[in-house]
Amino acid sequence: MPSHGGRNVNMKSNVIPFAQKRKNCLQPLNIPVPPTLEEAICYPGEERYVALWWTRCGEDIVYDDGLCSGTGYSYGWLAYARHAIVAPILSRLDYMDFDLRDAPAKERLLLDRYKRCFMFGPTEFVMISMKTGNNITEYDCPLIELSVDQLAEINDAFGKITSFTSKELERRVEEHHRQIRSMLTWLDELQASRGV
Repeated sequence: MPSHGGRNVNMKSNVIPFAQKRKNCLQPLNIPVPPTLEEAICYPGEERYVALWWTRCGEDIVYDDGLCSGTGYSYGWLAYARHAIVAPILSRLDYMDFDLRDAPAKERLLLDRYKRCFMFGPTEFVMISMKTGNNITEYDCPLIELSVDQLAEINDAFGKITSFTSKELERRVEEHHRQIRSMLTWLDELQASRGV
């Protein structure tokens, strides 16, 4: 049996050294991240790291930056994920959540908004990396004590529905479509410059 550093090494062992370590790493993805991706998927936050995953049941892209989370604009994500320069890589990953209580997505994407890159890894590790990178601690804000009047004021504010005209709705939809077209143009130009 070969010896290494004073220890015997079984060359026939099925154990792969450091295999467990590799399971807990973020894998960088070699896909372009357009400067307008966040607008295309309607991510409203400002944090550096954003976890993303897709839910099959609702057909939604979901974002979480530790401070805000929600569902993004699915068509914006699909336009990105299905682009010829992105699809070959994303289609091989398992970042989908099948919306079963017992089986959330096992892996997620992590967007670094400063470096404009994606990483991929186990859900728990992505979420820890996102919170650590964004300096988010679980209970860093003390609970606020509210009087009955303050609570009533907050409830009233949430109860008021902001309405807008159909023209405003059309304007917002058109603006969003413009952002998606801008993102796709950027990807097309990048693809053409690479000769792909």
